[in-house]
Amino acid sequence: MAKAAPKPEPANPIAWTLRDEIAMRMGAALVVKGGWGTTQPDGKHRSYSNMREYAEAAYSFADYMLRAREAA
Repeated sequence: MAKAAPKPEPANPIAWTLRDEIAMRMGAALVVKGGWGTTQPDGKHRSYSNMREYAEAAYSFADYMLRAREAA
């Protein structure tokens, strides 16, 4: 599944896909909860520090959800 390229203009809510909907909800949950991040090669946790990292994680989660849905 190809990833959507970032767009410089604001998103048009009418054109949102299921992937966008999942990512928006997941992104909100990640930000509200806080503490989310990645595990570095040395095993230490590094929290996300900007919205780009949260957005990338949210869209990655959406991709996994959609792949799981297709497999069912």
